[in-house]
Amino acid sequence: MEELSRSQRKKKRTLDKIVKASYEVFSSRGLSQATLEEIAESADIGKGTLYGHFESKMHLIVYLVRHSTDELIESMKGRLPETGNLSDRIRLLIQGQLQFYKNNQGAFKLLFFARAMVKQKSNDPLVEEIRQEFKRFLNFLRVSFNGSLPGGETGIPPEDLAVAVAGLVSGAFSFWLIEDNTRDLEKRSDLLANILISGLAAKDAKPA
Repeated sequence: MEELSRSQRKKKRTLDKIVKASYEVFSSRGLSQATLEEIAESADIGKGTLYGHFESKMHLIVYLVRHSTDELIESMKGRLPETGNLSDRIRLLIQGQLQFYKNNQGAFKLLFFARAMVKQKSNDPLVEEIRQEFKRFLNFLRVSFNGSLPGGETGIPPEDLAVAVAGLVSGAFSFWLIEDNTRDLEKRSDLLANILISGLAAKDAKPA
């Protein structure tokens, strides 16, 4: 890897400050209420410097959603073995999501708010870019399950299982944040995994 020049290092430090400040401001103010001026002030940079990196708030949000998705996927990849049955993969993927969300609550809140944004019909190409990032994450989950479904192990399409896992984890974590209680995540991740795995087992046991 090439060593960054002084100007590149300075630009990266500024971008890191913007990202950190953006998570904080968006978490407390929401996507619609937060302003670039507030983010610049929180990052202790000039508004012109911020506009030098992002031409609008939506461009910044798109960058943060992509950045958060990249980090979420990378953090989960390291947990997955090359082989393993479906139950093991469900358990590991749930653990990975919860641990990432706990360690990166600003990213979780941004992704949570951004999902509400893409639910609304919009012809804005930037909103479509955000939608594609969520689809990219679901595709990562789908591919992670697909290798552990020999012969249709559950009879459930991998894409539906991906939505179930993503929704179960995100929904549960959002309520734990409301309770201000994100302790004992290892036990709670096992609980979520057991709920989903038990449901799949019950479906398999149901007579045709």
